[in-house]
Amino acid sequence: MLQAQPLGRPGVWFRPGRTTPGRPPRCGRAGGGSRSRPAYALVRLPPGGARRLGVTPAGDGWTEARVPIESIDHAHRDFLRLGADVEVLAPAELRNRIAETARTLAARYEG
Repeated sequence: MLQAQPLGRPGVWFRPGRTTPGRPPRCGRAGGGSRSRPAYALVRLPPGGARRLGVTPAGDGWTEARVPIESIDHAHRDFLRLGADVEVLAPAELRNRIAETARTLAARYEG
């Protein structure tokens, strides 16, 4: 199960990754290198999604979380597992990729 920790503002949480404690992960690139800065995704979680991460939802029921990601590919797979219990806000590349997957799935199941 994914876990989250408070970032210091109500309704804003951080999910630690499988990294060295105190050090955020780096986002991988093709060829095995890593970017020079940590990579995170900003997500919104409805009450059900927040509970799946062990987070208490904010007053309106929605919770924003900053989640470290290993790569866009890994994050795409990880967030798809949460289904409708997550909305990726950033990075744009990840949001667009998940939106495209959702459109493809919707088209497949509408017929």
